[in-house]
Amino acid sequence: MKGRLLSILILSTAHLIGQALKWHPLESYVDNESSWCPYSSTILENTYFENTIEKFDYIENPVLSTFNLSGGDNEMNGSIKSHLVGLRGNISGQPILIIDSDMDLSLIDEKVIFLPQLEKDESIPYEQFDFFPSDINYNHELTYEVLVDGSIHSKTSNIGITVKHYLDKASGELKYDNKFSICFNQKLQLRTDIDGHDCKLTCYDFFPWISAITFNINTDSINKRVDIKTPFTLKKNDSKYIIDSLDLINNKILIGPIKEIEKLQIQGESLYSDDIIKMDTTGTQLLHFWGSWCAGCIKNFPKLVELEKQHPDIELIGICQDRSKEPALKTAEKFNLNWQHIYFDFDDDVGGIGIDVLSYPTYILIKDNAIIERFKSIQNLIETLKK
Repeated sequence: MKGRLLSILILSTAHLIGQALKWHPLESYVDNESSWCPYSSTILENTYFENTIEKFDYIENPVLSTFNLSGGDNEMNGSIKSHLVGLRGNISGQPILIIDSDMDLSLIDEKVIFLPQLEKDESIPYEQFDFFPSDINYNHELTYEVLVDGSIHSKTSNIGITVKHYLDKASGELKYDNKFSICFNQKLQLRTDIDGHDCKLTCYDFFPWISAITFNINTDSINKRVDIKTPFTLKKNDSKYIIDSLDLINNKILIGPIKEIEKLQIQGESLYSDDIIKMDTTGTQLLHFWGSWCAGCIKNFPKLVELEKQHPDIELIGICQDRSKEPALKTAEKFNLNWQHIYFDFDDDVGGIGIDVLSYPTYILIKDNAIIERFKSIQNLIETLKK
């Protein structure tokens, strides 16, 4: 049933505080010392790029790999130029790397990078793991087009390219992997006063690779990680602030104090029937947003079940988004998610019902009808509940 009744109403803090929120420009800079290299490319079938491979007949054992920038067809973050391609191989036994730095899906006009010879480090337990980081990070300034709110924008980012290495057990030699990895080198920062504290706010400029961004907030004595749309204080009796929005096209941030607390009224169609259920938001509840398609959600279900047993004073409420009720019901039954769930399908816009869910899974802790804290990491949630 499309258009089913679903109401999760959050009175937006931005509307409640009027002119208190203010846009601030973010400074962009490159930080190779703390670059983060979380994702590896995927090997391409050489037959797919057979003509490309033939043009590099001077390279021994050429292998093509690619990294998908957009991670799917997402209108908000979709990349028009969708792939970064690289080639690994050897020239006269010397390992090399070629990267499509202008993202035109051609490697003919790119320079050959000769990778340094690998030397064993006695402190590394080579037998225990498959791959190890290499002490290389080649900076590339990439300019690409992204589609945001129906308009095409040009975006420039500085990323690093690295190649991991492994121990070849047959020969006992260290060798480079045939795939390359993306390193996030570019950061955004703002220096500003928050409730009398001289603060530096920093985040990685992931766009368009990752849209859910966490800020580090640092003072002389405070170091906190804060998600967008999550109220925070720097010290116990300080005022509450919120990072309301982040514009990664124009590099600016909307931040300000909160004068009111977000309020919740929850009702919608039950996952288990066509009945409309209304949730009483007195006491303490934990909302968790999930779907049968979400690997991260499923991975955390055993921990959620354990949390329910350990905290009988907290009511769990599932907010499920899926292609139909059938896979959602099977998943809920398989993992014994024996609590109330509100269901909506992919035709319903979770962003249009008054709640900002930037990524799945998301966990929201509420008490006496007010949001206490939001979490992307279930481990952070568990640690908070231990306090």
